[in-house]
Amino acid sequence: MKRDPNKYPKGWNRERVQAIIARYDNQTEDEAVAEDEAAWENSRVTMIPVPSELAADVRAFIAARRGTPRKRQAGLAGVGAARRKTQRAGRKASRSVKKARR
Repeated sequence: MKRDPNKYPKGWNRERVQAIIARYDNQTEDEAVAEDEAAWENSRVTMIPVPSELAADVRAFIAARRGTPRKRQAGLAGVGAARRKTQRAGRKASRSVKKARR
């Protein structure tokens, strides 16, 4: 068996990443929207629109406040396909929430 060339953050491995990818690949659009709407309703989190060009700076600021090393923070961003799918679903959910509020 070949050695996995990817580097994972502490506590992560190939199986865990594959499980997350499989979860989002098999998730229906309704389930994705429900998950995103639940995140908006979470009282422990504040959702703030941030211009894309400032997103990296905001992430770095939050990481610095939490004491998360920059290297580890960058590793968390490497989850790839699942992350992109979540972002797309988030944008769809955001649009549907805005429409519902009108």
